[in-house]
Order: sequence, then C-alpha cells, then structure tokens
Amino acid sequence: MISLKTVIVWTSLWLAVPLLAMEAGGQGQAQPEPVAEIFAPGVISLPGHIEFCLALSPDGNEAFFAIRKGPGQTLENIFRRL
Repeated sequence: MISLKTVIVWTSLWLAVPLLAMEAGGQGQAQPEPVAEIFAPGVISLPGHIEFCLALSPDGNEAFFAIRKGPGQTLENIFRRL
C-alpha cells in the first residue's frame, strides 16, 4: 500500500515541475550546458533503466525518483538515502 507521504511527494512534484521550469527562464540563472551528463552513476542512474522525476530532500540526504526498466515497462518509485 502506498503511504500518504508518498502520494503527497509525487503529487507535489507533478504540480511543481512545470512551475519551476517557467521560473528558471529569466531569473539570472546560468543556462545549462548543451550536453547531457549522467547524474549519480550507479546510485540514481542505473544501466538498463530509464530514470525520471528526481526530487531531493532539502538537506540532500534523500532522493525520490521513478524508474522503468524499458519502454512500456512498469513504473517503480524509488527512495534512497544518500
């Protein structure tokens, strides 16, 4: 059974991501590099998986994210203490 905390976290992410993307456009922030980099290889980014919807706790010690093992595969929500 999914806990209420998990539902709140994922709902907040779903609602917040578009707003954060709009705010980042003109606030004097540096533009990202044009080349993608693998994030936390072996911890978050795993071989043969598709990772997305990453959220870090304010202190940076916990991560919530979703993975799929391939296109059309079942979505899994992951929690990691870093």
